[in-house]
Amino acid sequence: MECGLLMTPECLIIPPNLRASQITKDESVTVFKQIRACLTLVDREELWVVSARDISGSKTKSHADLFGEFAIGLDPIEARSLGATPVIYFYRGLDGANVSMEILYNLWELRSLAIAVARIEAKAERRNYEVSEEVLDDYGYVLKDDPAVERRINNLSKARAGEVLECLETVRRPAWNMVDLIESTLDFRQTADSRSSDTSLEYFQQREWRITRVLARHLGCYNLALENGRDGDESEISLHEKRAIRDRIRAVNADFFTTELLNESSLMWGTKSDGVEEGRRFFDFVRELICPSEVEGEVDDMLVKFGFGGCFSVEGREHGAVVFQRREAV
Repeated sequence: MECGLLMTPECLIIPPNLRASQITKDESVTVFKQIRACLTLVDREELWVVSARDISGSKTKSHADLFGEFAIGLDPIEARSLGATPVIYFYRGLDGANVSMEILYNLWELRSLAIAVARIEAKAERRNYEVSEEVLDDYGYVLKDDPAVERRINNLSKARAGEVLECLETVRRPAWNMVDLIESTLDFRQTADSRSSDTSLEYFQQREWRITRVLARHLGCYNLALENGRDGDESEISLHEKRAIRDRIRAVNADFFTTELLNESSLMWGTKSDGVEEGRRFFDFVRELICPSEVEGEVDDMLVKFGFGGCFSVEGREHGAVVFQRREAV
């Protein structure tokens, strides 16, 4: 309500692609930090439904049991303005030989290729690319998994880098922008099965959507690291404001919201004014809020200034749940 939607990191584990031509004996996995907030496309009543058994035969929990008794509801069509998008599922098993894993491998390999081109562009110092090696380092666009390629690029002269680029001057955006887009695509990858089973389909059944750090011009999306202006224009959020937001978030749970986690997190403030439509804060998109009945009064006091009017109880709940709706949504 105060700061926007916090997008926090989750590790996407990418196994080694054994078909890669340059594979080494070191078959360690790759860890990519997805920066995201997760949503689910379900009817309100489904939040408390417990499926009898999943495909593997084990008993499952309800959505509320898994993710908590508090929930916010957004209109799924309206939420597209915030970049809300269904996740793209992949599955393991079959010794990694399946189409969904091949796509994941290729995305990671294209990311490495785009980083290599971006670093050559930086070496060449072409005006139309406008990126430096220092900025690429700050973004983490480095070739740590390809040290031989990194050394060759580092040894390129400005003139030689320009010659190499002449073979790569297709009609395209700068390569570092391509890395951004590939990483955004990776932010939407999710395994179909739970971590405990390769056949459960547990995550697929959650019908997950995500809001990620998409760098769209109409969105106010900011990285919370104090020394990183990657997500958004630094003129739109000052260092003082970032510190205040970090302090406010840390006050919720200092043990969870560590300095490292906040440095990796981003904030979706909302949409920007485009001259036709006014910008909207993230909480303006929230149509309803669900909470346990025992805190109904406190939540009511918090929501009244945001235009939420009245509430109703969800019947049949063991401990009771209350739904608050925005007045124009009632």
